[in-house]
Amino acid sequence: MIMIDPIAALEAVNKAVKMVKMASKTANDVAQLGPLLGNYFDAKATATKAARQAKKKGGSNLGAAMQIEMALKAQADFEREVQGLFFSSNNMDIWHQIKKREAELNAEDKAEAEREKIAEIKRKREMQDMKELGLAVVISAILLGGLGWLMIKIMF
Repeated sequence: MIMIDPIAALEAVNKAVKMVKMASKTANDVAQLGPLLGNYFDAKATATKAARQAKKKGGSNLGAAMQIEMALKAQADFEREVQGLFFSSNNMDIWHQIKKREAELNAEDKAEAEREKIAEIKRKREMQDMKELGLAVVISAILLGGLGWLMIKIMF
């Protein structure tokens, strides 16, 4: 697994936020912001993944933790601003469709993660079974070899 620097990931999110804010001042329609918003949410997903990895690593210092949490708060505030852009431009239906699609994709991601987890457990179980089978074969071979040697000693 490739470790992502959470601070660098958060900087990418902040850069995407700045780009969206600059473009929103000149955009005639929220649809024009689509690609920039897509970049923002991609950067946010990367930052969230990096934050999870940093938490799993366990050694995150207080300064990094504070930066991550403050950035996550800023992202939540920004997303409320984006929602306001859709509402103020009378595109509430689009916002609701976006949120619905997000929920569907999140459910798919969760299901995929669960499938991967089950597959990993199954692979581990199969590896354990193969190790046990191999051990049984080796023990059987040793026992049969010893029994054969004993039979030869008895016969001669």
